[in-house]
Amino acid sequence: MMRITNYLFIGILLTFVTTAGAQDTPIKLNNPSFLDIAHAGGDQFNRGPRGWQDCGAPGETPPDVQPNPRIAFGDRPFFDVTLPAQDGPTYMGMVVRDNDTQEAVSQRLSAPIEGGKCYEMSLQLARSETYLSQAKSRDGLGGTEMVDFTKPIKIRIYGGNGYCQKTELLGETPLVENTDWKEYKLRFEPTTNHRFIFIQAFYKTPTLFPYNGNVLVDNLSDIVPIPCDQPSEPLAVVDKPKKESKPKEKEPVVAVVPPKQNQPQGGVKEPVKPIKKEKIIKELESNGNKEGKVIKLQRLVFEMDQSEINEDSHDELDEIAEYLMANPDYKVEIRGHTNDRCDDEFCNKLSKERAQSVADYLSAYGVSSEKLEAVGYGKTKPIASNRYSAGRKKNQRVEIKLKKI
Repeated sequence: MMRITNYLFIGILLTFVTTAGAQDTPIKLNNPSFLDIAHAGGDQFNRGPRGWQDCGAPGETPPDVQPNPRIAFGDRPFFDVTLPAQDGPTYMGMVVRDNDTQEAVSQRLSAPIEGGKCYEMSLQLARSETYLSQAKSRDGLGGTEMVDFTKPIKIRIYGGNGYCQKTELLGETPLVENTDWKEYKLRFEPTTNHRFIFIQAFYKTPTLFPYNGNVLVDNLSDIVPIPCDQPSEPLAVVDKPKKESKPKEKEPVVAVVPPKQNQPQGGVKEPVKPIKKEKIIKELESNGNKEGKVIKLQRLVFEMDQSEINEDSHDELDEIAEYLMANPDYKVEIRGHTNDRCDDEFCNKLSKERAQSVADYLSAYGVSSEKLEAVGYGKTKPIASNRYSAGRKKNQRVEIKLKKI
């Protein structure tokens, strides 16, 4: 009887020790460095890296295994991704697209991530300065075109209980702008258990417009249990200084002199008329009362989530400035709008900053600041559905409303 009791005690003790040890055991990933034959996803290899399930959008190609030696891709155009791998010979190349689709992969974990516990993992990330690839043509004819997926993006990691399932966002990296390998550490505390991990390429957030970007992924670490009170090590993110947008200097009007022809009798030369520059904003050409007229600036371009005016927008803004200076009876309300891909606070702030950038530009051109009022409406006044990319682009706008003084 005593011997049985002793065996039972020893069994219970071993079970306790094994369970306690399992809680601190790192969770290993299958093929964490994406070792494979370098290949283009969707070409002769209609899959992502070995050991990983493709979870991208239907109809789009899986992630690529990079870098891309010429022999691996045959006649397919090169990606021009040449960065050597951080660990082993290959790594995974992922993109996001301007049609609002993102690449992603998933796999089953060696042990579940447990809710209420804390974990840490690291991954090596970089951005390729060039990432040429074929994309579906935007002309609606069903063909393909070459696109350079160069803009920086980030990585999001989700937990789930099936392949390609996003049950809970565990963590995300900052925007990956570095073009050499850099270690990014993620710490997460899931609220429930997860048996699968889901890794997704994603845009800069908040995302107002989808765009073409890339990220290179290599050498994922084990998922390591850590004490929840352990201080984290934040990554330093350096903000780029804002560039000031100034009106371009006016170009002198050059008269085009036609070839010499026979002069009329009396030796009187006909005057040479300068070529009239065609107006961009047709609404300003007609005469009459323009009180309340709203003009959408068609050429005004901003970078993602930024308020600096692109140089391509100057001609259109110059016409607004010249009109206001020639018509002292009018002032303008500059109205900034966004789509719904951001929270209220960010949308309101960004729309006001963009409207103010236009006001600053017009003021620098010579328009009295008393005639300029910048207002940010955020996402409160859509003119199209935000459900589709085309509608979101229409809602992301700056308008000029003419008012009588």
